[in-house]
Amino acid sequence: MSDKPPRLILVADRDKDSAAQLGEALKKRGYGVVYTYDGSNSIEVVITHLPDLVFYDAALPLIHFKKFIQIVRSNPRTMHIPIIIVGRATDKIGFSTLTESKINKPYDINSIMKMVENIFHKIDTADMLKSSTKAFEGKLSEISLPDLMQVFALNKKTGVLKIKNRNHDASIYLRNGEIIHAQTGKIFGEKAIYRLLGISEGDFIFQPDVVSDQISLRSTIDNILMEGMRQLDESKKIIAEHFSGNDLYVRDEIKIRELSGLHPIAEDVISELKDPKCLDEILDSLHYPDLEILTTLRSLIVSGAIKVVSLSDVSEIIQRIPSKSTGILNEEEWRALSYYLNENFFKRYSISTTVVGIVCPNRVLLKKFIRVLKTLSEIELYDYNFVIQFGYGRLGHIRGINIDIDIYLVPINKQFFPFRRLLDVRMIGLLLITSSAAQNIVVNAVIDSKGTNYLNYMPVLNVVVPMDDVVGVKDLTFVDASLEIGENKEPPTRYDISKPEEFVLLVRRFISSIIKKSVLGC
Repeated sequence: MSDKPPRLILVADRDKDSAAQLGEALKKRGYGVVYTYDGSNSIEVVITHLPDLVFYDAALPLIHFKKFIQIVRSNPRTMHIPIIIVGRATDKIGFSTLTESKINKPYDINSIMKMVENIFHKIDTADMLKSSTKAFEGKLSEISLPDLMQVFALNKKTGVLKIKNRNHDASIYLRNGEIIHAQTGKIFGEKAIYRLLGISEGDFIFQPDVVSDQISLRSTIDNILMEGMRQLDESKKIIAEHFSGNDLYVRDEIKIRELSGLHPIAEDVISELKDPKCLDEILDSLHYPDLEILTTLRSLIVSGAIKVVSLSDVSEIIQRIPSKSTGILNEEEWRALSYYLNENFFKRYSISTTVVGIVCPNRVLLKKFIRVLKTLSEIELYDYNFVIQFGYGRLGHIRGINIDIDIYLVPINKQFFPFRRLLDVRMIGLLLITSSAAQNIVVNAVIDSKGTNYLNYMPVLNVVVPMDDVVGVKDLTFVDASLEIGENKEPPTRYDISKPEEFVLLVRRFISSIIKKSVLGC
């Protein structure tokens, strides 16, 4: 038999009959109960008795419930005590953190008992983690992810929380109790953590002292949880009211041409719908939080720029949309490229991966080009907005037959040149993307950074947008492209890259040059 005293619960309720009803139910489950009937006496009991949990009636006289919370939280001896505010269903009660909860009168005893058990389970978990330096595992059905996050924050834990269920294989990294990085599949940052907060089933394991080399979140854990729960609730509401899992979403080209001054999110949503997509595909393919995508998509539907298509009408719609199934290379060409790289890189220099670099000093232009690049089936891109903002990093990869080629944004800022050298030894081709007004700037930046001889023989595709006002362009159409290898430079050819078949032709021409010309000049 345990010698541990029963947990003490304060029931602060001005209605003595209501307080007795709740108190008796708690006593039957083995809890100790103390009663108060006004705010002033409640403060005294909290300080002197240090209860494990407080039920506080929002209508108590003398001390308002918000002032009560403020006083309890300001005292180091009482700041950890969970508080449940008791109100009516019509009361609008807001909280600064998730530490406080709200229930309504009349009491639903069964629901309250489950809430109390969950609160004490969280406290027990916190006590276990506080003294533990080993891995800790459990199930999200026993303790929710928001509760788990608060436990880690309370104990200022550093490590990684891994979550696994049927739909997710996720990681959440913490440093001194704050979330610094979250990832599920290809999604990371705010979007990932907001998604994960909605998980109620799955296994988790916390591995202490595991440090992430990425930082995608910079807010406090309370702000992340509050904003995440808000967005999760609003997203569910919007989906229930405006969207169906049985619908596809398609661009209306005529309406889109009439629009002007679109927000970047709207541009990305429109770009993503060059082919019909269902809602889940749209949400997964863009880096913005789901709520922002949903509200933007809803607005585009209202404006007529995006049309909703039922599954029964899909066949007819698909027939009217240009196919993007044409590959960059055929099977024989992919195998030739694979053989070439294996002989000239992997065997000769013990290099495990190769890189196609992209150089573009204009962020707006780069995003517009990448949106076109995303339409190619062999190219898979990650969260390019983060990489573009940073100025350097992996954008994605080209997936061919028996080969993967990384796509990197190549830095032109001199402070990143040490990283540039690491890319140079793996680079097999370079895309220079610029407007006609800034072409010389980009070319000079690349020439200045060529530090090894073999770079002078690398295939370079110069893609020039023949316009100065890049920001004002909704979608890229014509570009002038010229291929350069060493001293050999072909005259520019104009491509209409708004047509999938011409963009495939442009990329095919570039990759084919890598096969046909020796990067090493031998």
